[in-house]
Amino acid sequence: MTAPTAYVEPPPESCVHRLFEARVKADPTATALVDAGGRLTYQEVNERANRLARLLVTNGVRTGDLVGLRVPRSAACVIAMIAVLKAGAGYVHLEDVMPLRRLRAIANECDLRLVITASPLGWRAADGRPVLSLDDEEAALAGTPGTDLCVDVRPSDVMYVPYTSGSTGAPKGIRLPHRSMPGLLQGTGCVQWGPSHNSLHHCALSWDGHVVEIFPVLLSGGSVVIFEGDAGDPLAVATFARVHDVTTLVLTAAALNVVVTEDPTRLSGVRHLITGGEAASRPHIAKALAALPNCRIVNGYGPVECNGLTTAHRIRAEDLDRSSIPIGRPVGDRVVYVLRPDGGLAPDGEAGELCVGGPAVADGYVGMRGASAETFVPDPFSPFPGARMYRTGDMVRRTAEGVFEFLGRYDEQVKIRGVRVEPGEVTAALRSSPLVADAAVLADHGSSRGVRLIAYVLPTPETDPGELSTSLVTHLRERLPTAMLPGAIVPVRCLPRTRTGKVDREALHAAQVEHLAHGIAGSAPTGTHPVTELQGLVAGICADLLERSAVGLDDNFFDLGGHSLLASQVLARVHRRSGVGIPLRRFYEAPTPRGLAAAVEAVLRDGDEGGTSRASSRPPQSAPPATAPIRRTERTRVRLARPAAGGGSAAGSRPEGAERVLEEESPHDR
Repeated sequence: MTAPTAYVEPPPESCVHRLFEARVKADPTATALVDAGGRLTYQEVNERANRLARLLVTNGVRTGDLVGLRVPRSAACVIAMIAVLKAGAGYVHLEDVMPLRRLRAIANECDLRLVITASPLGWRAADGRPVLSLDDEEAALAGTPGTDLCVDVRPSDVMYVPYTSGSTGAPKGIRLPHRSMPGLLQGTGCVQWGPSHNSLHHCALSWDGHVVEIFPVLLSGGSVVIFEGDAGDPLAVATFARVHDVTTLVLTAAALNVVVTEDPTRLSGVRHLITGGEAASRPHIAKALAALPNCRIVNGYGPVECNGLTTAHRIRAEDLDRSSIPIGRPVGDRVVYVLRPDGGLAPDGEAGELCVGGPAVADGYVGMRGASAETFVPDPFSPFPGARMYRTGDMVRRTAEGVFEFLGRYDEQVKIRGVRVEPGEVTAALRSSPLVADAAVLADHGSSRGVRLIAYVLPTPETDPGELSTSLVTHLRERLPTAMLPGAIVPVRCLPRTRTGKVDREALHAAQVEHLAHGIAGSAPTGTHPVTELQGLVAGICADLLERSAVGLDDNFFDLGGHSLLASQVLARVHRRSGVGIPLRRFYEAPTPRGLAAAVEAVLRDGDEGGTSRASSRPPQSAPPATAPIRRTERTRVRLARPAAGGGSAAGSRPEGAERVLEEESPHDR
């Protein structure tokens, strides 16, 4: 039998804010956070967090409460997280990219004590919940003591609540305690943090990736550099990381694939690259290993229910000969089992369900006792009374060397651009439309662009077929996050069933395969052909990346199944061919070949306008930074260059005052 990995008793002091306070005492003048406003030392961050924590306590926040955060990705946001923990509460991110309907449901389910906001975000729910605006409380904060608080907080108290897709049709909130964090600081043999490391924080705040980007670094004396631009453009993220001497970077597998495909040299300064969220692509990993010989590339695995990383594997050239890139060995205090269907331990080499024990396991789902009891079960192998383990639903095996390999899922759950998606939740959202009599959502794994969802919809008799797809797109965007939107909506006359009454998935795929090229709007290309050479270039690039024979001049890129990762590739290729860098936001504003070609023509005709740029004679990767790179030894105040435009030079940076997009996707993906 496969013996479980070693049990580790959590340290007596494992509250995140207390561990941070210890780092403050160790080196108070070290740089903790850097954003567009400058740098903040550990002492400055701690004092600001203490002031805000006192204000939260004054406003009724108590140990065990949950506090909503409507603060853009910035130093202020990280400070707010720490402040909530110091006040004894847990935080819940309420990102602007989430539909308002979903935000209201989360706020109600979590019974948020109050919501912290900062411009340009506010709290639009108008639900009578108390709101604390950081912009309005500057004077009050300035007059509040900055010393540490003495609030009674235990390692078992909630740290934060992320939300993930739920198979029953509703999202699931996961109560993650303080004790789940310290294990990330312990040695893994492949992931390292410390005073010499600069980590880039760029990912969605609602994803547990933000925890991996921020807290292991701050709790070990490193610096967090904050990317405030459009995280939907991985090429801009990679360029920003190189310009600012970032040593540790987290990228989803899908985002890494984009950077490696277009220009892997943008990652040349990174020393530790952690990727994950879905299965690693061997061809892309091979290219990354060849292009980045000085970079340690780590394949990370970890369900949200176990906070960040559960296992990790340093990828080497010999791994390319395996059937899949391993997910590695347990991280820190995570305890990993491979169980047979009867609950016994599977021997090495035999497939089984991966289960996780130890301090990292969450307390359960918010308001979902039944689902919690099914997935968070007693741990019969633990020496600690009352210990529980999490059943991941992932199929794995452990090799004789003790390395775990991911084999697939036992259910329908999929990962799309690093985001966990339950097709059942998308199906439920479709069925809630008055235009839909029934629906089924399947995952399509056959596209080179990665996994996408295909929605098969049985309309009601009175539904106008011409309005179905457009109306459903609007309906879904009001209810679902970006990654959960189908890549295609296919109207059907009936949903085939098996003898047991379940949807016949094979019959659906076989009968409707010819419709899959129609895109999310369910319509064919407009047929408007390009007129100019530049329009033809842009339309051809769009068609190539969307895997279509042609794209019309006025076709909406996002309605045809595009998303921000593909859009960033469009802009990178247009940049290479035309010498013009266009910001991703400009493509959002006019997401057609005609609109993008017009933006390029405007730059060629008029020069720099609205954040676009004409490339110099040097390639974009050699463009000088707008400011000196951030270095660990610097003690002077610095300002960051704004994120680079779709192709990436600093000259095409995002203008001051541009709306910040916090999720991995564009506003068109919402």
